[in-house]
Amino acid sequence: MGAESSGHIIQSGLASIPIGDGLITMTKIIDLLCTRNKKIEELYPVNLKIPSKLINIHSSSPEQLLKDNNLVFSNVEEILGNSGRIFVRKSGTQSLIRILIEHESNEVLELAEQKIKLIL
Repeated sequence: MGAESSGHIIQSGLASIPIGDGLITMTKIIDLLCTRNKKIEELYPVNLKIPSKLINIHSSSPEQLLKDNNLVFSNVEEILGNSGRIFVRKSGTQSLIRILIEHESNEVLELAEQKIKLIL
């Protein structure tokens, strides 16, 4: 299970497909707590806080922006290496793309963010 700073929760271990709906996620967690008679800390003992940045890029054509900048995103992925990740998606509610970058090091995170903002 993971959560974005926006409050969006993604979980895949509790259902057959990844779900981003908070109400469904909480319903599944409460069901697990009750059926297993456990505290939440026992089910989810690890709480890793990895530095992250969410960048919103407005565009009249988010699909085209995604397609045209695959190389940029691949380059940022190389900068982040095995200690970070980049997740790029089209917003479901606005005409923009959302770029989430994470890395253990704030310095590397800042470098990746600067590269994205410089090019896009």
